Amino acid sequence: MLDYWETEHYIFTHGWIPCVEERGGQFSYIGNWREADETAWKKARWYNGMMAAKTARADKTVVCGHWHASFGHSNFEHKGTELGEDADFTPYHGKGVIAIDACTAHTGFVNCLVIDDGDV
Repeated sequence: MLDYWETEHYIFTHGWIPCVEERGGQFSYIGNWREADETAWKKARWYNGMMAAKTARADKTVVCGHWHASFGHSNFEHKGTELGEDADFTPYHGKGVIAIDACTAHTGFVNCLVIDDGDV
């Protein structure tokens, strides 16, 4: 799996970029995340990017998957539940993060996002 891919304004990754996971769901940004070792990237793949973005923002907007976008809509926007009939699985846009996981196994659909960021 590719650790990340980036454009001028975006970083694309599975869960989040390597950072320090603190107690209570807090994350701390590390400036040299691009040089992180394999172990750090393996951990970062499974982070909830919407939670990490609250305290460990990168220098660009991170577009991530792994954690269902309905988490952000439910917990941060107070729109519906995470997995109920009223859940919103459309892409979640927050400060420094766009989460695109539609929870496909549950919903049967995949989110698509078109980003125009110059020469890609």
